[in-house]
Amino acid sequence: MIFEVIVDISNSEVDRVFDYIGDENIQIGCRVLVPFGNRKIEGFVIGQKDKTDYDVDKLKSIIKRLDDFVTISPEMIQLMHFMVARFNVRLIDALRLFLPAQMRGGRIGELKKTL
Repeated sequence: MIFEVIVDISNSEVDRVFDYIGDENIQIGCRVLVPFGNRKIEGFVIGQKDKTDYDVDKLKSIIKRLDDFVTISPEMIQLMHFMVARFNVRLIDALRLFLPAQMRGGRIGELKKTL
């Protein structure tokens, strides 16, 4: 499967969606670890597709899913796209508005409530 990932770098030169290969345990909205250049960096899966404009043999694979839960809801992804189009902000900057600062870097987890 091919996933659309936004890497967690606030820089205009990398302000776009990157295609990565992943398996079925990856879901849209997950926080993932991906190879980026010579580093491993956090990213967010914002979409899934069957085809890519790039050579599939040259696509890198998602290293792993970082959380057992979905971090970003479909509504947040829609709002991110609206903010980018309307207010001309970077993709990752719009996405970061929905996340606690401590979640980046894996410093906090999912809040679970018992009834």
